[in-house]
Amino acid sequence: MAREGTYVLGFMWATPLIARRLAERGDAADGDVGASAVAVGDRLAASVVAGVAASVLTQPFDVVKTRMQANLGEGGGGDGGYRRVAAAVFRERGAAGLWLGLLPRALRVVGATFIVSSVDANASAMVVTRRATAGS
Repeated sequence: MAREGTYVLGFMWATPLIARRLAERGDAADGDVGASAVAVGDRLAASVVAGVAASVLTQPFDVVKTRMQANLGEGGGGDGGYRRVAAAVFRERGAAGLWLGLLPRALRVVGATFIVSSVDANASAMVVTRRATAGS
């Protein structure tokens, strides 16, 4: 739950917020900093910040979840649960073991964050345009 909630905050709240703030500092057309006025570069920078933050915050949960999934066939997944698996990772690899694989995962999450925020911005712009055209 903490893992998915952090992703949703990154995709749907942090990325658009950061992108709009970056657009406000730059030169958005006619002072409009709505979703459609945010430049692709601003959206990409916002995706990097939100995606990396979400990855760092959720990596320990992801490592434990992946270990649990890997052990399902051996009967180890549901047996003792999350705390047991987290303790095993900590014993085997120390605290750093909870952040193994962070870089490749962060790159994937940044890409996904950029795609989701771009689709959201373009869909929002399309809805606004259609409403404006229907109202005229």
